[in-house]
Amino acid sequence: MSVILSLVLAAIQAIVQVAVICTFGHILARKGYLSQPLQKGLSILSVKFFTPCLLFANTAASVTWDNFIQLWPLPVYFILFSCSAWLLAKAAARPLGLTVAQTRFVTAVLMFSNTNSLPIGLIESLTMSGAVAWLRWHDDDKHSLVAARGIAYIVFYSILGNVVRWSYGAHLLEQDLDAPQDVVVASNSPSSAHTTLAPAKDAASGAGGHGPTIYSAQYLAKTGEGSLSRYPTLRRWWRRTRRACKPIVHYIKPVLTAPFLAALLGLVAALSPLRHLLIEPDGLLHATLFAAIRDCGEAAVPVILVCLGAQLTTLAMHRPAAIAPSQDGYTALEANLLPVSGTSSTITPYPSYRLVVPFVIVSRLVLLPAIALAIVWVTLPFAGGLREDPMFLFTVLLIGACPTTINLMTVCQANGQFERPMGRVLMWEYLLSGLSMVGWCIVFLWIAKRDDIV
Repeated sequence: MSVILSLVLAAIQAIVQVAVICTFGHILARKGYLSQPLQKGLSILSVKFFTPCLLFANTAASVTWDNFIQLWPLPVYFILFSCSAWLLAKAAARPLGLTVAQTRFVTAVLMFSNTNSLPIGLIESLTMSGAVAWLRWHDDDKHSLVAARGIAYIVFYSILGNVVRWSYGAHLLEQDLDAPQDVVVASNSPSSAHTTLAPAKDAASGAGGHGPTIYSAQYLAKTGEGSLSRYPTLRRWWRRTRRACKPIVHYIKPVLTAPFLAALLGLVAALSPLRHLLIEPDGLLHATLFAAIRDCGEAAVPVILVCLGAQLTTLAMHRPAAIAPSQDGYTALEANLLPVSGTSSTITPYPSYRLVVPFVIVSRLVLLPAIALAIVWVTLPFAGGLREDPMFLFTVLLIGACPTTINLMTVCQANGQFERPMGRVLMWEYLLSGLSMVGWCIVFLWIAKRDDIV
């Protein structure tokens, strides 16, 4: 009974901590201190600065060559969990009648779980309770060592999650294709003629245009050919190279976000000679540069949670005015998009998320933890020496059962896309995750203590 009570208290404490910080954002939004433009500005600041600092500091401080090699099963489980979530989202698209944008939304929500605050809080609370006896690797294993191993597993897994989340995940939520798009109106003003980058003909070439082509300085600077104008061979090679690389850049550029690059730089710093200079406590730049980056990164999670609480409040306050239909049955936004008389254009209504949100919540809190349990049960015998550590087994299962990461709301706020459905999903997931996490933790502890699973 004491173990179950410890689990209940640990789950409640971890959830309530998130709820309290979100409540602060709710109060600030109600008082008018966090307006919608300010919320978006803070979200962009978090994505572009605070979160990259957090990822760089955590990655650089947590990874060494020893654990990089020893913890090889974690990348395998990350791939297996992510692929199962991706397949579940794709499999549900046709039965639920999801649009392309809704499928992208469901894929992002199912693939990326909370791998930072919630599981670490649960691990720390459990190791201070009677449940630590179920997680010891050896009889003389201290609770501090048990907690350190669990947190190390979570941090290493979260590094992989952060890299993919801030690249592929951010790309999934980059644009809501179902939302009405801005209409670009052509301008007839004289200034618009100067916005097109094109080669300009010399006046001496005449009306027929048979004279030599004179390229403007802006055009040459844009194409990168200004310095190669004297070398026709190099210019041709440069054009061919740009054409060949254009498709590659088109696919790579969306995933090269600031958090993704920060995580890669942290990995490079951790596994290179820069570690002794920057990360080690006696390093020359540790107390200055690295400490400054780490301190800035510590502001990322509070800013994200405050913005989440404020965003949920703003959406609730503005919902009636935003969707109230007119006497003709159209909303104000749809009325502006009505076709002009004599045209054949029709309005495509914004798809409903009435079925999407419940499906995502049930999948994230029930189906995916069960799938993770089946995956671990089958593959654990091949996990090397780590399969004998009950904390490793418990941590991997716990990561698979956590709700969606709150960082996705930051991406939605920064892009101005999927804000309302993401807010509803996160609100209900974290309200219900207290019960689901307690139930799954009891099951996972019982499994971690069994000797016949390996």
